[in-house]
Amino acid sequence: MRHLWLKSGIAVCAIVVVAAGDRFLSYPLFIGHPDSVHIVVSVVTDHRSQKPSTIFDQTFSQQATDVYSELVAGGPTTGPYSCPMIGENRPYYHYELTFTRWGITTATATDDAVGCMFFSVRNLFSAPEGYSWYRGEGHPTFWMRLYELTNAPQPQ
Repeated sequence: MRHLWLKSGIAVCAIVVVAAGDRFLSYPLFIGHPDSVHIVVSVVTDHRSQKPSTIFDQTFSQQATDVYSELVAGGPTTGPYSCPMIGENRPYYHYELTFTRWGITTATATDDAVGCMFFSVRNLFSAPEGYSWYRGEGHPTFWMRLYELTNAPQPQ
């Protein structure tokens, strides 16, 4: 009887380990390797109506994983992050990047490019996190890499 309990315990532990390993291995692979990215860039000029004009709206497949990797390259910010107030008469670009894998939205990233150095990124099943688009001296910004990969407009 004792061997039966021992075998059952080992089987249950194996199932738990496999399930946990699957969660921690396949989840990042699923999220981190999207098969497409839909990029919408809008310009906001009338701040009262908040009605943006779309200036770029395209979907890319081959570049999706590279764009996502560039977006999260610095890792999530630690602690709170905030952005400056948008000036009353200053136009700005609004970016929205939607990453998908097998037709399932895996991540959405948004940014109002008005001097704020952070994208708000919401991954599948997670709360939004901030990721900086600035890579430091001597490194291209996320905006430069996005332009190189997709020809999306850079912030004004």
